[in-house]
Amino acid sequence: MLIETKSGRIELDISLPLPEEPPRETNKKVKSVVLCHPHPQFGGSMNNKVVHTLAKTTVSAGHRAIRFNFRGVGASEGQFDHGVGEREDLASVVRAILEQFPTEPLLLAGFSFGAYVAAEFCTQESNHCRVDALCLVAPPIGRMSFSSSASLELPLTVIAAEDDELIPTDRIRHWSTEAADIQRFTVIQGASHFFHGKLRQLSDAFFPFISD
Repeated sequence: MLIETKSGRIELDISLPLPEEPPRETNKKVKSVVLCHPHPQFGGSMNNKVVHTLAKTTVSAGHRAIRFNFRGVGASEGQFDHGVGEREDLASVVRAILEQFPTEPLLLAGFSFGAYVAAEFCTQESNHCRVDALCLVAPPIGRMSFSSSASLELPLTVIAAEDDELIPTDRIRHWSTEAADIQRFTVIQGASHFFHGKLRQLSDAFFPFISD
C-alpha cells in the first residue's frame, strides 16, 4: 500500500498473524511494531532479510508488523537524503499508524542505517510522535552521527553482532550504556553485521522486546 506524505508517497506493508497460526504468546494486547530498513544506497529495503526476520518474529508473537521503504526505494517517491528526509518518512509512517491504531502500544525498531534513523527520530521527535519502546539492531555507531543515547527518554533494547565487520561491538556497548533506560544489551555470538546464518538467534533476541 501507499500513504501520502508532504514529500511524496511512501510504500508500506502491514502484516498480521494468520488466524490459523496461534501466536507464540497469548492474552497480550496487540502492538504495532514499525521496522526501519538498512542503507538505501547499498541495496537496503523493507525486504531485507534482517527486517523480514524481525517482521516475521513480530507476527509470530501476535502483533502487527509495519515495514516501509524510505524515499527513493521501491515504490516510495523521492531521493536519498542522508537520514534527514528518512526521519520525515518515518514520522509520516508513525503518525499514520497512530491515527489508524491509536490505542495500541507502538514500538520502533531499526537495522543498521535504519537503527540510526530510528534513534535520531526518537531523540528529535519525541514530543511530536508517541513511541513506547525502541530496539536498535547493529546500530552504526561511529559511522554515522548518533546523538547521545542519554537523550533517549524511552526503554531501549540493543542487539549487536559479535563479529560485526563494520562496527566494533565495544563501541556499540559504550554508546548504549549512557541510555537512561537500557532494558537489555544482547550480543549474537559469531554473527556478522548482516547476521548471515544467525537469523534464528536474532529472532530469539528480538522476541523479548516485543513481549515486554
